[in-house]
Amino acid sequence: MGQTELVRYVVLVVLSAVLFGTTGTTSAFAPSDASPLSVGAARMVVGGALMALVGWVNWSRRRSAAAPVPTGAQNPPATPSTPIAPSSPALPIALAASGAPSSPHTPITPLAARPQSGRFPLPTWLALAVAGLGMAVYQWTFFAGVRANGVAVSTIVTLGASPLWAGLFEWLVRARLPRRPWLIATGLAVIGVVLLSGGSTTVDLGGVALSATAGAAYALELVMMKVPLDRGWSSSDAVSWVMGLAGSASLPVLIWTDSAWLATSRGLAVVGWLGVVTIVLAYQLLAVGLKRLPASTITTLTLAEPATATGLGLILLGERLTPAGLAGVVTIVAGLVVLAWSERRPGDSPIADRALATTDPPKQEP
Repeated sequence: MGQTELVRYVVLVVLSAVLFGTTGTTSAFAPSDASPLSVGAARMVVGGALMALVGWVNWSRRRSAAAPVPTGAQNPPATPSTPIAPSSPALPIALAASGAPSSPHTPITPLAARPQSGRFPLPTWLALAVAGLGMAVYQWTFFAGVRANGVAVSTIVTLGASPLWAGLFEWLVRARLPRRPWLIATGLAVIGVVLLSGGSTTVDLGGVALSATAGAAYALELVMMKVPLDRGWSSSDAVSWVMGLAGSASLPVLIWTDSAWLATSRGLAVVGWLGVVTIVLAYQLLAVGLKRLPASTITTLTLAEPATATGLGLILLGERLTPAGLAGVVTIVAGLVVLAWSERRPGDSPIADRALATTDPPKQEP
């Protein structure tokens, strides 16, 4: 790959991270009568439906490519499905904590595929359902945290907590022991949250708890999504199912909440940006980068997301942090950097015994 092409893929990954980083700031421009629960549900309904549509199109193309070829005709070359990363460009960091591959190129297999190893084997359908619920809960709690403490603090707490929760869930469910980078990042995150919550009277502790819950929901989604990936599913298939299920779970919430704000031009613009740009477009850009760049590079580039969110919150929205609060943000980001840097050292992965390397061939049924 030439230098110009390399720069192109790097730009696409950074752009996807920047788009994800606009999520919290965009929600701040929603009409005043739009509740965080309604905003999160609307984003997931729109984004989930579109991502499910993308998955269906990819599946249809693969089915057409695999159709029988008339006798004497030349068989077309197999085309691998395009990987689409779930949730966020911070995904490789959280996946590093959960032990999942960043860009598996593996074909889909039936739902009744091989049972998962670990403490609590789960059927694939249940893992997908839990992952979809986790994605939905992430939307609801993240935007509530933004409403309570602003974009900068809530985004940093959420992104800082998610890989730590992922490592904990991986240890509980799959018996994967955390290693030194995960422990260091955990310690830094705890210190950072203490500085944020105890060093500033402007930080709402309930909002911090909501952001941490969003990080936990996001991590649960990743760990559960690891189940179908281990069983041979492509990431695009898994994400399409999870997003579709999350959108379905969010639809009753959207109907239950006051959604009159969606009838305004500002409301439509906000949900359009959140659902189309920060979900569908951002994932597609990241997917292109995942095809060519190593996970170690992507892990570092995705730190542009918290940087974007913090910068927009401080500059565009006029948010302010006390010295103690700023120290807390820097400390949490330092934990993310530790996890990102650990991906550049194969022998120092945050979780022992990684389940799959991205270059491994698909696992076949016995």
